[in-house]
Amino acid sequence: MALIARHSFCATMQLRTPLKVLAMHGALLPAGHAHPPVEEAWHGIWVPLAPTWADLGLLGIPDFMPSTMASDIGPIPIDGGDYLVFLKLFRAIVEERPTKTDAAAVQALVDSSPSFHAFALTHGGVQAMLKRASG
Repeated sequence: MALIARHSFCATMQLRTPLKVLAMHGALLPAGHAHPPVEEAWHGIWVPLAPTWADLGLLGIPDFMPSTMASDIGPIPIDGGDYLVFLKLFRAIVEERPTKTDAAAVQALVDSSPSFHAFALTHGGVQAMLKRASG
């Protein structure tokens, strides 16, 4: 059995991370398969994963997996949780209007969920988010 069983893509959880990169978060590829390149190093990374106990034929032994990852609002669930959902929706708005971002659309997104509202507050509000999203 190889030391690396598969690779998982870990996107950088930031307002400026492109939607297509966020959509790849959690993607798995078997070891030895070429993975899609990442345009910019800060977008994310392919992480090698060791075989699980089940991969080794040892059923019933729980694998240790981290439960959180870093983001620009602090620790979030490893799968991205609500923050990844929020980032994808936010990036869809920002990328749809590359020359004139619609602050009203972002505000409507923020107002659509208590957790989204909390994320916006952490970022300093809609205008601060739009500013950070561009660079």
